[in-house]
Amino acid sequence: MQPDKLKNLDHLLAQAEHYTNYSMRSIGRLPPTLFLIGLDGALMFMPDSLTDESAKDDFATNARLMCIAHAAMSVVMALEAWVMLKVKRRQSRHIRCNPAPTSHQGAEAAST
Repeated sequence: MQPDKLKNLDHLLAQAEHYTNYSMRSIGRLPPTLFLIGLDGALMFMPDSLTDESAKDDFATNARLMCIAHAAMSVVMALEAWVMLKVKRRQSRHIRCNPAPTSHQGAEAAST
């Protein structure tokens, strides 16, 4: 969808999903990305790199400032995260935990 066509949160979520799928298929990872709709239209914001904890904090702060500066009405943050769950052996239900895939062929899930 063209940036000038993004008018509401549903459009923004669709754009973020499209970008996520494209990114995972083309480079195999998803750089943290902020999508917003402000008074001047749609905007996408990404950090140069997140090499350490300080850089992650700076990105979060800058994302907040971008939302304020552009009077954001709708915001979506897309990022990649991996979780490992510890499951008790006696549980009847089993949760399969795999390490992070090395390619885009791993399992994908979206949380909204």
